[in-house]
Amino acid sequence: INLSNFPLVSIMASSTEQTLEYLVGEVCKKTQSALHHQSCNIQHVAQISPSITDLVLRSKILESGLTEEINHETKSILISPKQAQILINTTADTLLNSKESSMETLKMQYILSHITTELDAEITKKIEFNRKVFKEQISEIIKIIPYNDTTINKLYDDLFELLCLNERYIEDITDPEQELDGIAEREINAALENVFPRDSIKEYKALSSKNKRVQLERLMDIIYGIRLYDRDIGKGGSSITDIPKLIEMDLSEMYTLINNKIEIIQIEIENYTKIIELEYLKPGTITTPLLSLQSELRNRYQFIKYLNHYKDEVIQSTEILHTIIKKYNDELKALHSLFKTEQNPLKTQVYPKFAQLSQFWKLFISEKYCNESRKQIIEILKKFQLSFKISLNEKDIELTILSTKQQENIAMNQEKKFIPFHIIQALNSNIIQLDHNMFDPNNIKYNAFCLVSLCDKNGALLVGNKQTLVQLNENENDENKSSENTQQNTNNNDNKYCFYSQTELKEFATAPSKYFDALNQTLIKYPELINILGLNKEYNNSPLSMITFQLNSMLPEPMTNIPRKISQGVETPTHFLEENIVPSYSWNEWDLRRRALQIVNMRLKQMRTHSTQTDLSHYKRDNTTQYWLKQPLADGTMPGIANQTGIERATNVPKQKKIITGLRGKPNETVSVVTLTFDPPIKRLN
Repeated sequence: INLSNFPLVSIMASSTEQTLEYLVGEVCKKTQSALHHQSCNIQHVAQISPSITDLVLRSKILESGLTEEINHETKSILISPKQAQILINTTADTLLNSKESSMETLKMQYILSHITTELDAEITKKIEFNRKVFKEQISEIIKIIPYNDTTINKLYDDLFELLCLNERYIEDITDPEQELDGIAEREINAALENVFPRDSIKEYKALSSKNKRVQLERLMDIIYGIRLYDRDIGKGGSSITDIPKLIEMDLSEMYTLINNKIEIIQIEIENYTKIIELEYLKPGTITTPLLSLQSELRNRYQFIKYLNHYKDEVIQSTEILHTIIKKYNDELKALHSLFKTEQNPLKTQVYPKFAQLSQFWKLFISEKYCNESRKQIIEILKKFQLSFKISLNEKDIELTILSTKQQENIAMNQEKKFIPFHIIQALNSNIIQLDHNMFDPNNIKYNAFCLVSLCDKNGALLVGNKQTLVQLNENENDENKSSENTQQNTNNNDNKYCFYSQTELKEFATAPSKYFDALNQTLIKYPELINILGLNKEYNNSPLSMITFQLNSMLPEPMTNIPRKISQGVETPTHFLEENIVPSYSWNEWDLRRRALQIVNMRLKQMRTHSTQTDLSHYKRDNTTQYWLKQPLADGTMPGIANQTGIERATNVPKQKKIITGLRGKPNETVSVVTLTFDPPIKRLN
């Protein structure tokens, strides 16, 4: 047939090259229009995003039978304009108005995926914004040159304003009209005058801009650390909220809430599973549609997966919080010990500890942000728990209770039954049996759900029997090598499977590729399975993996002993890393030599350290250095014993004494003045 004689057919064929992309765009336009012109309420724009629209559209195409073959790689189908319009209307109506459990599961996946990403970005944005504000204000302070009383007062006023801004940030006072506590302002001002007295202006003015920035950032930490210490001893710290205690209480309440919901959902999952198993064992027994029960079971498995994720996150956050609290209390104890043993300890001893207290408190602030985000997500999960009408009824549950003993006997027999693996290996030599003691659902393909049941029973989620744990080798001719490297291969989760019973295992061993191909069609029909089975990375437009709100993801590794958590969405740390600056570090070998001579010289003289030899007062000297290399002795050797340090000699100058002669004696004696010069002997002092 010459298609050129049929222009309508050729136009239709050319218009279907981008049909799916076109249909997705039209559905999105229709849903957006409905939101603006009709009384349609949605929880989040993610439920009408192009990604979820694409999955729902493919499911509707497969359900309508417009094409026999469609997968996630299909880009176009042959479809008439009328059929296209029907698809657009049906898909838009499903996205906006459907209350079916399968659609609610899909909405929950996409909404939580988008919200966790948004909340994670908000935390990053908030922290980065505060850092930017502090950086800009410090830059303005650095520009001030304190050369008279006016500029010095301006410097201290701006420093006070910077410290108050830091206080507002820590206490989360966002309202600019809300004033800071007056007592807190007086404490900040007193600490500023104590840490940075006005007689230190000369040293500050001599610093470079980079060093000034470091000193001002450190000044903020020291002053807030002083307030934290005063709060601990009960002599200050006004308006400081006990953030660690509040976070600990919130985590405890959150853990209790999540744990209670997990118990409730687990009971529901058991009821769903028993009813579905009973229906497959005795078809026609239950009164509820089987497909509805399976769809609701998928919803509950997804729901409990989210709950378990945030339960683990709360546990890890609690451990990290306790670690930081312990380090914080250790610093406080060290300060108490210093002030107890010494009435006036050196500033070089206490200031670093004050700064460390402030750093630990900032970690509590970051954890507070994470905790607030978790609360929002749990509130969203509460809404999805009751988002559809449950099909479970008491009559079906009673039927499962009556047959409980029979099912328990069957389950017990399956648990204890020996799997004749030689039969399985005879069917497929690429399958090897694994030790069921290493059974962990998170380390098994499809999260330990039975692949055969998924494909043959309309997406039924039946957990595999751990005694059917097997590994499928990819290379058919490499059986011996796979047997030798079994332990190494067991670490690979992509080729480990388990099945509901021996029957499903035999069917899989007969034709594995058959079920891999059938799974693609199952995922098209039930797109919510992609996230439940952990296949997000293998399919486009699937929901993003869950992002972990973890304090440890914002910190460098040495801060805690707990493994670092990384955002799964972007696979990079999303929050800033703190710099560890060592002020005493010097790369200049002559500076190091000068410091060594200083230490040795002090030890040789057996002198106590006094004010002119400390690092802080060293900058008060006008000369460049207090020490210099001595000149060689007359014999060509360097002064000193077994070292090149200077040897002190007597430095007394010759003494002169004038004597008048001729005042007595002979009458004709002439009066004169005689000058006597005494040269004191040279004597080594060491």
